[in-house]
Amino acid sequence: MTTTEALSEFAGAADVASQRGVVVDLVKSKRIHDVAADATFRDGLERVAAAVRTGAPGDRLTAIATLERAAAVSKPLRKVVDELLRRAVAEPLENLHALKDADDRLYAARSWRAVRDGELYLDLLATAAVREEMGEAIRKECVEGIVELSTDVAAALDRLRAALVEMRFPTKKPGDSLGRRLKRLLQVVADTLSKSYRPVGQQVGRALGLFVERTVRAHGRPESAAVRTGIAERTAALVHEIVRSGFSLAAEHRTYEALEVLREWFEPVEWRDLCASSDWLARVKKDVREALLLLARLGLTDDGLRRALETVCGSSGDADAVCRKIATERSDVPQDVRDWLVKAPWRIAMGGAMPLLLDERRLWRNGRATRRRVDPLSDRRVAAGLDDGEANRIHRLPGNVLCTSFPASAK
Repeated sequence: MTTTEALSEFAGAADVASQRGVVVDLVKSKRIHDVAADATFRDGLERVAAAVRTGAPGDRLTAIATLERAAAVSKPLRKVVDELLRRAVAEPLENLHALKDADDRLYAARSWRAVRDGELYLDLLATAAVREEMGEAIRKECVEGIVELSTDVAAALDRLRAALVEMRFPTKKPGDSLGRRLKRLLQVVADTLSKSYRPVGQQVGRALGLFVERTVRAHGRPESAAVRTGIAERTAALVHEIVRSGFSLAAEHRTYEALEVLREWFEPVEWRDLCASSDWLARVKKDVREALLLLARLGLTDDGLRRALETVCGSSGDADAVCRKIATERSDVPQDVRDWLVKAPWRIAMGGAMPLLLDERRLWRNGRATRRRVDPLSDRRVAAGLDDGEANRIHRLPGNVLCTSFPASAK
């Protein structure tokens, strides 16, 4: 087909699918640059934009993808197409997976950059990000759009969580299927955050913790050790990027809430080995250490942050060693804080800042494990379900297990 024939067919095509075919041919043959300024071609683009406004559901997405495909390889068309899309996209769009062609889905996803309307695109992009099976480039484009159009990264994580909870995995091991999808999403969010200047939000740690915990609650915990390890690595990478984006969050213990959730997936020895071998967990450990040192130099202590240090170190003993090193090597730390670093046992201050997600703990009584619900906002005795004497003897063991010792008379 000659260029003249292509222009004629593009201008007179009876449907969007035919116009798409012409644009695909012009792009592949690199003739799109020759027709970009042609009046006939511009008239054809107007007809494609009209299909975005009034076409059938499938035709609307095809039309958007066609416009974006043309603009992606021709700079002179970029401004023209952006203006056409801003005027044409006025109603919510259907699921991107109505488009069978992966390239079409990618081009349609890119249209958020021209329209920049969260009400029209946030749900669309979130659904596409969690459902995409074939293209990581599509997932990346969708996540970038969600982060840019949301108020902050915390809101973006909430949007992705809602979409992932609604998804269904018709496989023999839905937990593993969910885990692999979750790992990819965490990776893309971390990569996006590393290049973005969007605010992360004060509640981003809690949002990330909910993202992991609620999606697993909906689909089941991954059975594969490799999948669980991959999720832990990707979560640690995202936590590190969150701290880099707003260092004040390093001193907020809830920033590390998701890692406490993940710690529950592993046996204590497995988690300690992972902490010793993981580069990303090592970086988060350094983040927590620096935050703890900063507070110590200011004369402040934080039990929640110290528990976070235990989580990323892998055991209370390793965390104790880090604290002792701070206390002995830093002369600018006040004495009372040094005493807290060196002598403070790993106790749960029941009225203090316990992670909100981890509201169930295992208590051992007479050699039997029982579960008690712990409300961190309640008073220490009622929250723990213990009497006054027991509440004073409660402490934490490795693996996020709460244990207590009882006098002989209580057995």
